Amino acid sequence: MLYAVAMAGIGRIGRTIVARQSPTGEATRAMVGPVALTPFRRDVVRETGDQYETGTLRLGLSPTFVRGAVIEKESAAPGVAAAMRTHEGAAFLSWARFPRFITESVGDSIRVRISDLRYTDRSGRGWATVVVMVPAESVMPSGIRLPALVPDTSR
Repeated sequence: MLYAVAMAGIGRIGRTIVARQSPTGEATRAMVGPVALTPFRRDVVRETGDQYETGTLRLGLSPTFVRGAVIEKESAAPGVAAAMRTHEGAAFLSWARFPRFITESVGDSIRVRISDLRYTDRSGRGWATVVVMVPAESVMPSGIRLPALVPDTSR
C-alpha cells in the first residue's frame, strides 16, 4: 500500500513540475507514468487541444522535463468519425485515455488506425491499437460521391 501511495504522490508532483516547465502551457489531461527499472524517470503524455505532447521527466534534486514530440491527434481526419461509430472503434475508445488516429486511403475504403499513445510508438504501432476499415463514401455528405480515378489514356 505504501508503494501505491508513493507512486500516486510522485505522479501528482510530476504533473505539477511538467506543467510548470512545459512551453505549451496547460494540459487538458496528463499522464506521468513510471518507466520499468528506472525509478527516477517518468514517461509523460499531455493532451493540449488537438495535440499531444510527449516527453520524459527526470526526477532528482532538480527535476527536469525534457520535451519529446508534439503529435497531432488527427481526430478530424476523413473516416475517423465513421470508425469511432463501429463496434471495434467504440470498444477501443471506451478505455483509451490518449487516442490517436492515423488514416490511409485503401481503394474505395479508408483504413483508420486507432491507438492509445500511452502504449504505442509515434507511428501508432503497438499492442494498444485497433484498425478499422470504413467505406470512403461514408465520410462524404449524403448524395456526394467521390470521383473514380481513371487513368488518362487519351495521349
